[in-house]
Amino acid sequence: MKVSTVALKVSTVALKVSTVTMKVSTVALNVFTVTMKVSTVALKVTTVALNVFTVTMKVSTVTMKVSTVALNVFTIPMKVSTVTMKASTVTRRHLQ
Repeated sequence: MKVSTVALKVSTVALKVSTVTMKVSTVALNVFTVTMKVSTVALKVTTVALNVFTVTMKVSTVTMKVSTVALNVFTIPMKVSTVTMKASTVTRRHLQ
């Protein structure tokens, strides 16, 4: 009878330990789930930031190309003007 009682008490303690272990495991699983959700959100935010950066770089590239065209548009008349001035100088020398 005493052996049965001791065995029952040991079994009860083992059951309580098992219950506590299950509760700890559940908390750990909940923490892991929350961590995964936070990681997923962080990944989405990073992806959005990367997309914004890519669009910004594309806009910057287009702006640089437009600036280059504008510079060429300015440079060509300046070159024509320089050639015209030189031709004018040569013509004046010949006329004098």
